[in-house]
Amino acid sequence: MKPSHIVAAASAALIALTLTACGSSGDSPGTIIKPGAGTAASAPASVATDDSQEPASPTFGDTYKFEDGISVSISAPKKFKSSYPDEVKGTSVKMTVKFTNGTSKTIDPTMILVNASSGESESEEIFDSDKGLNGGPDTKLKPGKSVKWDIGFDVKSTKDIQVDFTYSAMDSLDQDEVSFTA
Repeated sequence: MKPSHIVAAASAALIALTLTACGSSGDSPGTIIKPGAGTAASAPASVATDDSQEPASPTFGDTYKFEDGISVSISAPKKFKSSYPDEVKGTSVKMTVKFTNGTSKTIDPTMILVNASSGESESEEIFDSDKGLNGGPDTKLKPGKSVKWDIGFDVKSTKDIQVDFTYSAMDSLDQDEVSFTA
């Protein structure tokens, strides 16, 4: 085998290994817990048996529990009047995010990313300290503890808002990801 073929084969193997390692811990479905239902009414997030079906997604107000023990809930978006109305191009909405550390390790919440889209457009996050929209938490979260914060977005349409939650652990390549919809 020529040296260039060996390098190409090694590069391809490294890329495949890297992409495999970047897989989400969400490869196995988590659990959707409906408000007020407790764990008795929780259901697996996926009943799909082939690649043609998407896993079930939580709706606003549900709690989504990942297999690693982390859980998140996002309240239904509510319209509000921004302190900076000239900077809002659509409608200002805010919601409350609750993140619970159900693992045995302390978690760095600065590794949380929350994005939104609506009306086939990415929605811009609104930072408005007068309305309590100061960004996510910075303080490390010990096992068994929860943290809540409000987050706001400038949405194009209030009828089809999707909020994506991603948590990336600092000590692994795994990610917990879930999308909330109405």
